[in-house]
Amino acid sequence: MLPSLHEARAQGRPRTGLAFSVAAWMRYLRGDDLGGRPIDVQDARADELREAALRGGDDPGPLLAFDDIVGDLAVDRDTVADIRRFLSARDGSDLHAAVPPTAPRAA
Repeated sequence: MLPSLHEARAQGRPRTGLAFSVAAWMRYLRGDDLGGRPIDVQDARADELREAALRGGDDPGPLLAFDDIVGDLAVDRDTVADIRRFLSARDGSDLHAAVPPTAPRAA
């Protein structure tokens, strides 16, 4: 998803859905779901990423500092704002409210 997000940024394409995916990954790294149930995080760097995810909470900054993973994503203020909005969702209804409606596709 990260390469797709970088490509969409480079091409000026919409990327809200990709930002949502990145936020979901960042939320997953915390090690529990929205209901507080534990998740077994499967990642080679799980310990350091979990620490950064927990430290950041709703702020993606600590995870965006891993530029060897996320590249220069931290400089894209709009995408970072989208990620932050998705990370702040506390349950399914919050997530639904955080995702703007998509524009209809051209026929």
